[in-house]
Amino acid sequence: MLICSIRRGEAPKIVFIYDPIVGVNYMLDEASRIARKFAPPDAPPVGQASLGGVHEKTESLGKQTIEGVEAEGVRTTVTIPVGQIGNDRPIEIVSERWEATELKVIVLSKHKDPRLSEVIYKLTNIQRNEQLRSLFEVPAGYRTVEGGPMGGPPIRGGRRPGGF
Repeated sequence: MLICSIRRGEAPKIVFIYDPIVGVNYMLDEASRIARKFAPPDAPPVGQASLGGVHEKTESLGKQTIEGVEAEGVRTTVTIPVGQIGNDRPIEIVSERWEATELKVIVLSKHKDPRLSEVIYKLTNIQRNEQLRSLFEVPAGYRTVEGGPMGGPPIRGGRRPGGF
């Protein structure tokens, strides 16, 4: 289970519920009392691609223990060539993602874009004991709608994504 709350200034409070057993995500908007139900995103393929002059390379980082769980890492480097967006030198954007093999959840991710900043997400205090089922359910009083954040894809045909 992953529950993440976001609050910035006067921005609305949004809660995410991730249920890897059922393969469902919910995004709860407390202000509107709407629960958006959607499928977890698919993992990016490992390999290389070139999209409109932008070069993308993905590489495996192997396995590592993070916060007491085994995780597999992937690094993706996107290179924007000189002149593509008015830049006078190549721009490298590097993303690193570590997913807990057994839990099927991201335990560490790093995203570094020299045009913006570095963002690091780390899941801590992982508890592997049985959780209350109610933690994975939409609270009473919410209206559930299909489709993820910003009109993302709904659950795929009622089946469990990833075959688990």
